[in-house]
Amino acid sequence: MNRESYRVLHVDDDPAMTALVSQLMRRNGIACDELNDPTKAMSLIRDGNYRVVILDLDMPELHGLELLQQIKEYDGGINVVILTGVVLQSSVVRSLRRGASACVFKPLHDPQLLLETIHLAFENIDRWWNTLRELTVLRRGYASPFKLSDGDIAAAVAKEAALENATA
Repeated sequence: MNRESYRVLHVDDDPAMTALVSQLMRRNGIACDELNDPTKAMSLIRDGNYRVVILDLDMPELHGLELLQQIKEYDGGINVVILTGVVLQSSVVRSLRRGASACVFKPLHDPQLLLETIHLAFENIDRWWNTLRELTVLRRGYASPFKLSDGDIAAAVAKEAALENATA
């Protein structure tokens, strides 16, 4: 996955926060779509090709933990980074148990921390895709690892992530 294909969805009920994060991502070569209505997130995720979602926890109408669970049930391979002002150990633990990759806290005093967290999420995805391509080459005896489509890889990543979550 090259940097130009990095695409993030940021879901937060605070328009100022989504604008700030979106600007930070774009300045660093990462496409970032903003959504201030969490009830529309799953529709956008299904239609888009997001591999990373930045998610607030305390939102009206749909709590971030519920949305996190919906995202992981839909596609366990999507990396979810929690960006929240809710600094409670129980919230962090529940987020991580439900499959979040990391938690970053508001106010965002060090934007570089969020940026590094997003880069690590994409590196994790890159490692999964490379490993799956290598395994496919070995299993199928392909001469080239590029015969596996991204859809096949995404499905395999989701299945593996679901297995990991089930055993956690």
